[in-house]
Amino acid sequence: MTTDEVSQALGIELQEVIGEGWSIARSGDWYIVSGPGGADFISEVWRIARFIAYDEYVSIERQQGRLREYRVCSRSRGRLSFEVRIREKE
Repeated sequence: MTTDEVSQALGIELQEVIGEGWSIARSGDWYIVSGPGGADFISEVWRIARFIAYDEYVSIERQQGRLREYRVCSRSRGRLSFEVRIREKE
């Protein structure tokens, strides 16, 4: 798949998996998924990551900052396939 095809497919999958109160935006080559904070936020981060991961190597790392934000990256054949930032809404 080309980078554009991966990005398009990822956008479709994100639309499918996010719940009410969540939103998706595109920032360059990657997506930003924003949702409400609270007790279920971390569970939602993991649920979204599992849904978009398939069998590829996926890393999840917490970003430094005022709000909770996680960077989910998928690597295929040693190179970055996609990146999604999942963050708490302000």
